[in-house]
Amino acid sequence: QEARAQGRGATFKAFVRLSGPGWLQSAITLGGGSLASALYLGVLSGYRMLWLQILAMLLGVVMLSAIGYVTLSTGERPFGAICKHINPVLGWGWLVAVLMANVVWALPQFSLGTAALQQNLVPALNTPSGRYVCVGLILALATTVIWFYDSGARGIRIYPFAIGPEARASAELLEEIARETGGRASGVDHPSEVSGRLRMLDLVDLAGVKIANLTTGEGARALRTFPDGSFDGFLPLVAGTNRIRVEAIHVDGSRHAVERWVVLEPSGAAGPDQERLRQRMEDLRSRTRELEAWARMEDRRRKQLKALEIDAEQPTPEPGEGGGS
Repeated sequence: QEARAQGRGATFKAFVRLSGPGWLQSAITLGGGSLASALYLGVLSGYRMLWLQILAMLLGVVMLSAIGYVTLSTGERPFGAICKHINPVLGWGWLVAVLMANVVWALPQFSLGTAALQQNLVPALNTPSGRYVCVGLILALATTVIWFYDSGARGIRIYPFAIGPEARASAELLEEIARETGGRASGVDHPSEVSGRLRMLDLVDLAGVKIANLTTGEGARALRTFPDGSFDGFLPLVAGTNRIRVEAIHVDGSRHAVERWVVLEPSGAAGPDQERLRQRMEDLRSRTRELEAWARMEDRRRKQLKALEIDAEQPTPEPGEGGGS
């Protein structure tokens, strides 16, 4: 509405900015199958069937626009909407046609993938029997990926980011996608904050990790945790036996700890050990600087959010204001 109030130029810029996912989807749609089909048609008929490519692109635009309009307007899947509001015969006919088109589109994909495996990636499979192995691998991979996307929280989790105030204000779709896949939606005001949020992203509900050498009483330095639950850090050891305790803290407050015994045996060769020690110390200094930089960035972000919250508070009216007597 703000863009419409500013005129056609601002409206056009707003639509172009918000249509980014559509451009990406259009680029993804034109894959290997479309390329192979277009080239094969050119081999068979030359330039005489060039008009068919233009007509196919126009029909694709019309079809995708219609599906998008129906889906966004009704909130229903296209097949269900057609069967419910128009006619079941038309809906099932469209389903069969789409299935046939997908088969025709998928066959060049298998051919292209098989050629890539046999000629580039795994030349040992460039045999008559290797062709069946390639097709089986591609089919298994495609089936697995599709199952992941259709299995909700049991499959691929999506953690979308809404970047900018406008995106954060209308993030219902991102929240729905995250909820359906078992992920979480997040919002940032500036693209530069995404890297910091990715570092703090948690895929396994891990609140923190503690590592300590119970033999010396020292804790790990420069300890890092990663979104998949893995972690690393530097823990000082002493010559002989060291009792190491690792404790994982869940987001619900529960804890799980394991203990291991690590034996450090000093080596007689001083040269290589000294070089490895020097490299480890340099890694420790670099890691410490990195963690300090992340801490400063997060501290600045918290201060900015606090300042925004303070500015957003309404001023308290003075006594006597408001027209009372």
